[in-house]
Amino acid sequence: MLIEGQEAIKDQNYEKAIRVFSEATKTNSRDSAAFLGLAEAYYDNNNFLEAKDSSERAIEINPSLSKAYTILAQSKYHIGDGIEICYKIAEKAYNLAPESTREILCFGAFSILSGKIEEGISLSNKILSIDPNNYLAYINLLAAYSKLKKVDKIYSVRKEIFRLAPSFETRFLLFVSFMNLTLPMIIGVIIALMGFFVGIILRQKYLLILPAFYPILGILIGVFSIKNNVPLKSGITRIIGSILFLSILVFIFFRLK
Repeated sequence: MLIEGQEAIKDQNYEKAIRVFSEATKTNSRDSAAFLGLAEAYYDNNNFLEAKDSSERAIEINPSLSKAYTILAQSKYHIGDGIEICYKIAEKAYNLAPESTREILCFGAFSILSGKIEEGISLSNKILSIDPNNYLAYINLLAAYSKLKKVDKIYSVRKEIFRLAPSFETRFLLFVSFMNLTLPMIIGVIIALMGFFVGIILRQKYLLILPAFYPILGILIGVFSIKNNVPLKSGITRIIGSILFLSILVFIFFRLK
């Protein structure tokens, strides 16, 4: 009967799974596996209150069921219980099964939601060390880096998400993250070019002073980025690009008559 219920869940026939596992719990009211299966079926069918009750019953019978704690934490979150409560339940699940992908994902998500960003990042990377193609681990990382506003990291994660799930939406979001990464430099280029042309047209050297501030600032940002663990390639690119812009400005400055 339990196998039939699990097959129904795999086939996404949740109503059948609920019926099968419900019958199993009536046959044996001490069958923790049946209550666990019922909790999973209820959760997948978005019956979160029933999933909570069934997972609590499974834990009452067998407190070592890590999956039951995970379903309980997720169900409580959906019915509006506090993040810290859900975090502690997810932590319990993780402690029971520290190598289980489902438990790591759940604990990582609640770590991020509760503000423990670095812990969430570490847990997500732990999953990726086991399974480099775990889509949900990248979703967790995306949430974490978005909270930290690390545009370099967001772009890197978006690339992996697009690789795993190519679509118009993921391609568009990858483009947006790329623009967020490069926008300051693009704006600087535009400002610098505007200064070039205005300066050349009016033959006024002092008009080049304003756009000169951008490349100088860019050099400082590049150095600061490297010191604050932004990828070395990105920091060096900012520095080299800014030096080139500054060199062009200086060249035009001395060429104007």
